Amino acid sequence: MLFPKTPRFLVKVSGFLCHDPASYAFVAGLYERAPTAFVRFIPGGGIDVDAEFRRRGLPIRPRGPMGREMPTFEEREAQRSVIEDNASFARCTFAFMQLYPRVTAPYVDIDDDDSDCPQDGDEMVRILYDNYDEIFILCTKDEGRAIKKVQTFAQFPKVTILHKEGDDFVNSRSLITEL
Repeated sequence: MLFPKTPRFLVKVSGFLCHDPASYAFVAGLYERAPTAFVRFIPGGGIDVDAEFRRRGLPIRPRGPMGREMPTFEEREAQRSVIEDNASFARCTFAFMQLYPRVTAPYVDIDDDDSDCPQDGDEMVRILYDNYDEIFILCTKDEGRAIKKVQTFAQFPKVTILHKEGDDFVNSRSLITEL
């Protein structure tokens, strides 16, 4: 007996939108579209991590090719705390909405020693790309973020970049034609 294919969606949300109700409404819309879908939600944390680093007096380093570089345990621990808090917030929000996507903090736990590795959310999208039918990256268009993501993911046809305008998300490819 063949079972119908379950749609698989991946939603990566910018730290700027991690606490925004529109991000959660977007996921609810995916379940309305496909009630039996498997949805993975990856909450970002960049802006919250910056705030936590400032609070702790830690340096905010430039981003490298794989995201934020953090050579000290204290920096990695601060980032992990923030992204785990954002993931917990997402889980609680979805539970309140009676939705149960798989919420994954962008963190790779290699083994039991000091090899824990905060992972850039966009890198997680690349790593997970082949496992999903459709991928959505929700971001803002501030400071050219949406345009940069459209350019970064131009070679990934399953990825749709959406930026927030008002209370809705809009396909960010339209920003490229506006230039």
